[in-house]
Amino acid sequence: MVPESEQQQVIDHSQKVLAGKSQPAIEHHIVRKDGAIRWVSDTPILKYDAQGGLVSYDGVIKDITERKRAEEKISALNADLEQRVSERTAQLRWPMWNYWPQKPPPTRPIGPRVIFWRP
Repeated sequence: MVPESEQQQVIDHSQKVLAGKSQPAIEHHIVRKDGAIRWVSDTPILKYDAQGGLVSYDGVIKDITERKRAEEKISALNADLEQRVSERTAQLRWPMWNYWPQKPPPTRPIGPRVIFWRP
Protein backbone atom coordinates (compact mmCIF):
# COMPACT_ATOMS: atom_id res chain seq x y z
CA MET A 1 0.00 0.00 0.00
CA VAL A 2 2.69 2.53 0.93
CA PRO A 3 5.38 2.87 -1.78
CA GLU A 4 8.74 1.44 -0.78
CA SER A 5 10.40 4.87 -0.98
CA GLU A 6 8.09 6.20 1.77
CA GLN A 7 7.75 3.12 3.97
CA GLN A 8 10.53 4.10 6.37
CA GLN A 9 8.90 7.49 7.02
CA VAL A 10 5.59 5.79 7.87
CA ILE A 11 7.32 3.15 10.06
CA ASP A 12 9.24 5.82 11.99
CA HIS A 13 6.05 7.78 12.52
CA SER A 14 4.20 4.69 13.76
CA GLN A 15 7.01 3.76 16.14
CA LYS A 16 6.93 7.23 17.72
CA VAL A 17 3.16 6.95 18.12
CA LEU A 18 3.48 3.48 19.70
CA ALA A 19 6.06 4.92 22.10
CA GLY A 20 3.33 7.28 23.31
CA LYS A 21 4.71 10.43 21.67
CA SER A 22 2.09 12.71 20.19
CA GLN A 23 2.85 13.19 16.51
CA PRO A 24 1.47 15.55 13.87
CA ALA A 25 -0.17 14.19 10.75
CA ILE A 26 2.13 13.02 7.97
CA GLU A 27 1.46 13.14 4.25
CA HIS A 28 2.51 10.30 2.00
CA HIS A 29 1.47 8.30 -1.03
CA ILE A 30 -0.49 5.08 -1.14
CA VAL A 31 -1.02 2.67 -4.01
CA ARG A 32 -4.60 1.49 -4.31
CA LYS A 33 -5.60 -2.02 -5.41
CA ASP A 34 -6.39 -0.71 -8.89
CA GLY A 35 -2.83 0.70 -9.12
CA ALA A 36 -3.83 4.35 -8.69
CA ILE A 37 -1.40 6.42 -6.65
CA ARG A 38 -3.01 8.81 -4.18
CA TRP A 39 -1.80 11.33 -1.59
CA VAL A 40 -3.10 10.81 1.96
CA SER A 41 -2.85 12.61 5.27
CA ASP A 42 -2.37 10.17 8.15
CA THR A 43 -3.41 11.65 11.51
CA PRO A 44 -2.86 9.58 14.68
CA ILE A 45 -5.32 10.01 17.54
CA LEU A 46 -3.80 8.67 20.78
CA LYS A 47 -5.82 7.39 23.76
CA TYR A 48 -4.18 7.35 27.20
CA ASP A 49 -5.15 5.74 30.50
CA ALA A 50 -5.41 7.64 33.80
CA GLN A 51 -1.67 7.22 34.45
CA GLY A 52 -0.77 8.71 31.06
CA GLY A 53 0.17 5.45 29.37
CA LEU A 54 -0.81 4.81 25.78
CA VAL A 55 -3.79 2.47 25.62
CA SER A 56 -4.51 2.62 21.89
CA TYR A 57 -4.52 4.89 18.92
CA ASP A 58 -6.65 5.40 15.85
CA GLY A 59 -5.35 6.55 12.51
CA VAL A 60 -7.47 8.89 10.45
CA ILE A 61 -6.59 8.68 6.78
CA LYS A 62 -7.79 11.44 4.46
CA ASP A 63 -7.34 11.53 0.69
CA ILE A 64 -5.62 14.83 -0.15
CA THR A 65 -4.77 14.11 -3.78
CA GLU A 66 -6.82 16.98 -5.20
CA ARG A 67 -5.27 19.44 -2.74
CA LYS A 68 -1.77 18.30 -3.70
CA ARG A 69 -2.57 18.67 -7.40
CA ALA A 70 -3.88 22.18 -6.78
CA GLU A 71 -0.72 23.06 -4.78
CA GLU A 72 1.48 21.77 -7.62
CA LYS A 73 -0.50 23.79 -10.16
CA ILE A 74 -0.25 26.95 -8.05
CA SER A 75 3.48 26.41 -7.61
CA ALA A 76 3.96 26.02 -11.37
CA LEU A 77 1.87 29.13 -12.06
CA ASN A 78 3.86 31.14 -9.50
CA ALA A 79 7.16 30.03 -11.03
CA ASP A 80 5.91 31.00 -14.50
CA LEU A 81 4.69 34.37 -13.25
CA GLU A 82 8.01 35.11 -11.52
CA GLN A 83 9.87 34.27 -14.73
CA ARG A 84 7.60 36.52 -16.81
CA VAL A 85 7.92 39.40 -14.33
CA SER A 86 11.70 39.02 -14.33
CA GLU A 87 11.85 39.06 -18.12
CA ARG A 88 9.52 42.06 -18.41
CA THR A 89 11.43 43.97 -15.73
CA ALA A 90 14.65 43.41 -17.66
CA GLN A 91 12.99 44.65 -20.86
CA LEU A 92 11.81 47.82 -19.16
CA ARG A 93 15.08 48.48 -17.33
CA TRP A 94 17.52 48.44 -20.26
CA PRO A 95 15.97 51.20 -22.40
CA MET A 96 15.98 53.55 -19.41
CA TRP A 97 19.77 53.41 -19.15
CA ASN A 98 19.97 55.06 -22.58
CA TYR A 99 18.27 58.18 -21.21
CA TRP A 100 19.81 58.40 -17.74
CA PRO A 101 23.15 60.16 -17.18
CA GLN A 102 26.10 57.99 -16.25
CA LYS A 103 26.19 59.37 -12.75
CA PRO A 104 23.15 60.96 -11.14
CA PRO A 105 23.79 64.51 -9.93
CA PRO A 106 24.22 65.04 -6.20
CA THR A 107 21.33 66.23 -4.09
CA ARG A 108 21.60 69.52 -2.26
CA PRO A 109 20.16 69.89 1.20
CA ILE A 110 17.93 72.85 1.98
CA GLY A 111 16.98 72.86 5.61
CA PRO A 112 15.60 69.55 6.78
CA ARG A 113 14.47 68.56 3.25
CA VAL A 114 16.39 67.29 0.27
CA ILE A 115 15.60 68.59 -3.17
CA PHE A 116 16.36 66.22 -6.03
CA TRP A 117 17.72 67.23 -9.39
CA ARG A 118 15.29 67.21 -12.26
CA PRO A 119 16.45 66.89 -15.88
